[in-house]
Amino acid sequence: MKAILGSQDDWDIVDKGYTKPANEEIFLSNEKEVLLKTTKKYQHALNLIHQCLDDGMFE
Repeated sequence: MKAILGSQDDWDIVDKGYTKPANEEIFLSNEKEVLLKTTKKYQHALNLIHQCLDDGMFE
């Protein structure tokens, strides 16, 4: 799993973790861009993890 996520540059988001901020309205525009990129990276990693599971493990 580490090899797959590492090859897609997504291992760091899995290793360090990700917590969605409660209040996004207080962010500056450049901070919102970083948040958007981080959120996409998190979703991409989650998608790769889901693809590696079979139907019995998914639930």
